[in-house]
Amino acid sequence: MKKLTLIAIFVLMFTSVFAKSYTIRLSPEDKFTVKVPDEWNLKKKEYVKNKSAILFADAKDSSFSLTMYFDRAGTMLNSEEKLKKAIIIMAEDVLPRVAEDSVTVKPMELEKSYGFYATFTDKKELDPSDPTQFKYMTRGFIRLSDDSVLGFMMLTHKLDDDLHKELMEYLAEFIK
Repeated sequence: MKKLTLIAIFVLMFTSVFAKSYTIRLSPEDKFTVKVPDEWNLKKKEYVKNKSAILFADAKDSSFSLTMYFDRAGTMLNSEEKLKKAIIIMAEDVLPRVAEDSVTVKPMELEKSYGFYATFTDKKELDPSDPTQFKYMTRGFIRLSDDSVLGFMMLTHKLDDDLHKELMEYLAEFIK
């Protein structure tokens, strides 16, 4: 009986670490279901109901790593200028470690809302045999609704390829 209980606990622990979807609520009006394809892993790192959630997704083939920060931002990040400024402030920490000398904020092409991002290139020499070392980082914010914002950090091996575009489209799907 103890073995059965231990096995059941282990299975529950393992399935709760990597799931295919999570539902999060950031406000009474904002509920998001984060789903990923079978080729991805999804892990909930932190969740505070009606406030924030941090989720981590990566590809099983190590082609990308994506951290998503869902936040009930209200008026804190409620304009295009505030999102742009937040990206610049966030990027100050990475500038010493990347090839770029400054932050270039680019608009996302979104129909129902607005979002911005910046891309960075790792300046250190990467081991080409290690697929978990990424050359490029994309950081940005998308305004999802009147109450909610999605911040993200995407690590990829290439920029502006089909995968990068697919990941940006995936993030835009959360807009209400």
